[in-house]
Amino acid sequence: MTLLVDSLLAEVDGLPEGSCSCTTCMPLARRLSADGLLSEIPGLPGFHLYDHTIDALLNDGDETLDYYIDKSFGWDYLGNADGWIDTAIHSVGHSTTDIAFIQYVFNRLDPLIDLDFRRRYTNYGTEIDFYSVNYVSAWGDQPMLGQVVPRGGRLAGGGGAWWDVLWRDTDGLSSLSEMDANTIVHEIGHALGLSHPNNDPFNGNWNTDDTVMSYNISPDGWDYWFSDTDIAALQAIWGVENDALV
Repeated sequence: MTLLVDSLLAEVDGLPEGSCSCTTCMPLARRLSADGLLSEIPGLPGFHLYDHTIDALLNDGDETLDYYIDKSFGWDYLGNADGWIDTAIHSVGHSTTDIAFIQYVFNRLDPLIDLDFRRRYTNYGTEIDFYSVNYVSAWGDQPMLGQVVPRGGRLAGGGGAWWDVLWRDTDGLSSLSEMDANTIVHEIGHALGLSHPNNDPFNGNWNTDDTVMSYNISPDGWDYWFSDTDIAALQAIWGVENDALV
């Protein structure tokens, strides 16, 4: 691991993690409950993002979520479980730093929630596929930073379910900026079932100190780890880890 990665991960261990989001320090109007991150998908009553992740886990019937980190460069085409191609992307691969950070996030989550995570080196049968991009056809001219795209399952036409995670490399460098790290953690949050806070990501009551699912930068910069409220919401979905750690 490079010194640059070591530096970034040391910062993640220390700051910023939503350090002032406790209910003692936070004004009443700004307090966000875990339930606020478990909102239904707009337009789909009774359906939540985590329902699609549950569908994906049913592919092989265990609590291990397999993920794939794409390293290719150039044009690619992504499709649904039925083979229908609907998205063109220009992939810029993942640097060593990017890969180390994604693995770090899952390794740090593993002892906190009752899911297990395993990296795979092909996308055959994986539940989350990561693509670092500088173009996505569906984004058009919108200044999008990232997106999770449900594939298969009840949300997208049946068949085996998985998530495509697309994130824009904003600077094209092999290092990982705080903004890009925030985007990655934000999209992982979606893939694990978190909604935007009360389905309102720009709500001025909250920023990334309160939840990494907010679009608002905190006073101390872009947070790139889950807040206590985020973790509580993830534990509400998946439970607290109950496996013996080895």
